Amino acid sequence: MSLSVILLTSQFAQAQESSKVRQLRETRMCRGCNLGQASLQRAYLQGANLQDADLEGADLRRADLRSANLVNANLLNADLRGADMRGARLEGANLVGANLAQTNFGDDIAEAHLDPQWQLAWRLVNSPETVQRDPSLLALADIDGEAP
Repeated sequence: MSLSVILLTSQFAQAQESSKVRQLRETRMCRGCNLGQASLQRAYLQGANLQDADLEGADLRRADLRSANLVNANLLNADLRGADMRGARLEGANLVGANLAQTNFGDDIAEAHLDPQWQLAWRLVNSPETVQRDPSLLALADIDGEAP
């Protein structure tokens, strides 16, 4: 009996997630939605409102997130490889463990709406030579080079 309850709960959760993904794809509005583990590869989400959304573990590879609102979004362990995030707002977003390789924030990462520690993380992954040439960039994330 408990196995059938678990299966029904799992199926309901998958259907609910699918409806949220469908809502996002159709309206580009899903503020505060639970989109954890969602498959959004190559999704057209330009200008989407994902403020406060839970995108933990979401697959956003090559997604078009230009000018998207991701303020305070949870992108823990999200895969953002190759995503176009030019003009996206990411203030307060949780990017811990997110894969930012080849993520496009535009010509100047310093102008991205991205908290300083994530700017530094992006630089370390995508252009480590800039950090090596200019160690003062570590000050962006308030890093003093000493072990905690």
